[in-house]
Amino acid sequence: MHPLATYRAEKNQTQAALAHELGVSQSFVSMLETGRELPGLRLAQRIEALTEGSVPCSVWVNNTKGTNSTERPTLAAE
Repeated sequence: MHPLATYRAEKNQTQAALAHELGVSQSFVSMLETGRELPGLRLAQRIEALTEGSVPCSVWVNNTKGTNSTERPTLAAE
């Protein structure tokens, strides 16, 4: 389970409620939790602040090339 979904479950919070707090759609929260989307840096920072560090920005680092890659991990473009 994705850390964002785990956080929501622990807080007994719906995707819609979390989406409202973050200023995004419920469907976008769903896509974040399933890995179909990545947040931009600002949204990742808002998530980290809202969850009081339970879902840190580092959760969203995407390095699809693997650990031997020379490419730097990136967050989604804003």
